[in-house]
Amino acid sequence: MGIVSTVGLPLAAAIFGAFLFEIVRRLFRWWDERRGPLRGRWWQHIPPFQNEPEKLDKMTMRHNSRDGTLAATIERELPQAGKKWKFDGYVRDSLIFGVFLNDDPNEMSYGTMRLIVSASDKSRWTGEYTRLHLDQKSGKLISTILNVPVTWSRGRPATQLAQGSRPPGP
Repeated sequence: MGIVSTVGLPLAAAIFGAFLFEIVRRLFRWWDERRGPLRGRWWQHIPPFQNEPEKLDKMTMRHNSRDGTLAATIERELPQAGKKWKFDGYVRDSLIFGVFLNDDPNEMSYGTMRLIVSASDKSRWTGEYTRLHLDQKSGKLISTILNVPVTWSRGRPATQLAQGSRPPGP
């Protein structure tokens, strides 16, 4: 036996073992994300706020019940279908908190969310999201922080937009 087989075989076994461990770890995480009670389809409703129209988003949620992590893709249904965001957060008892970020790097749409579960309906969460709002006034860039109401629910909510009425605003 040469030095290559003496060193090479244990090294190959160690690399294979590390690779196998990572595959098994990811498989367990994938399985845990499929078991959390918040997994699956959710709807995000944002009522009319200031000069912005009502909004409705479809969410696909992954929830790891073991460590409380949430991950979701958010896709706008109404009024500007096609916009997408990613959400990463945590569930602690009756509270959800996390961050969202737009998929489009050219658009600044990001912020934080805080929601609390309804005492009477465990499939309904209400709260607000906070985002930076940029306005161009008098040639200066002015930023304000907006706290916008938001509701998550299992069933698609009845909205003014879904019923065919025009959104409020100019």
